[in-house]
Amino acid sequence: MDSISLFNNNLNEYENWFTKNILAYETELKAIKQIAPIPEKSIEIGVGSGLFAGPCGIKYGIDPAGNMLVKAQARGVETIRGKAEALPLADNSFEYALMVTAICFVDDPLAALAEIYRILVAKGVFVLGFVDKSSFLGKNYQKKKHKSLFYKDAKFFTLEEINVLLKKVGFEISEILQTLFDFPENLTEVQVPVKTKNKGGFTVIKAQSRFKK
Repeated sequence: MDSISLFNNNLNEYENWFTKNILAYETELKAIKQIAPIPEKSIEIGVGSGLFAGPCGIKYGIDPAGNMLVKAQARGVETIRGKAEALPLADNSFEYALMVTAICFVDDPLAALAEIYRILVAKGVFVLGFVDKSSFLGKNYQKKKHKSLFYKDAKFFTLEEINVLLKKVGFEISEILQTLFDFPENLTEVQVPVKTKNKGGFTVIKAQSRFKK
């Protein structure tokens, strides 16, 4: 099953994971909100059902899965249907772009990052949240991915691999936060993100353009 059909056909299962693991969800939200202020001209790439864009006050969201977009609209997000690798958006049209865990599902990550670079203004901010392949959580997900509905065909990346891809398209990382220092099901409170590497299961990076003027 391709990733679009996967998310289109399993909206309830997707939502239920966040309901069941509410502290992990709120922990991830906290890190995203902390790493950079979110301006008016903002968009989430791979918005899904709007679980991050809605609470963050991100105005627009794009995703190829129509059923997900209906839910995102209900959360107050103005939605656009499209793929990350070919964004139907004008050059230099946004000040901020967010992508949360979606990088492991896109067909061509480099093309997706190049598109995000294209739609951002000079000094625009790109915030990327992902499960680092080398973290305890990433290793666990990879070990069990053959049993996972959503991660079965996902491709995980290390922070170093993400950095290489970002540099290729013109981004430079300016800040790194990590959080989720235990498995989602074990959390007893919302965790505070910290500036560290190779410790947290969930990494959030802030990147900005190196060449746009």
